[in-house]
Amino acid sequence: AGGTRRTMHNEYAWMDPRLEARKVPGLGHGVYATARIRRHDLITIFGGHVMTVDEEASLPPPLNDYSHQI
Repeated sequence: AGGTRRTMHNEYAWMDPRLEARKVPGLGHGVYATARIRRHDLITIFGGHVMTVDEEASLPPPLNDYSHQI
């Protein structure tokens, strides 16, 4: 499969290196396993800043497209 491999790791997020994010034509991005993942394995940590919908909308692309509803 095509796509660009990106392992997230910064002060707010981490993604297990057995996962890869790929562009999905017409849909955005998806996350795929590249190796076996066992039950109860920690595979992602997400963090960041809590903001309003208006604050998120004011962010520049592509940041305004990577939100998580809490």
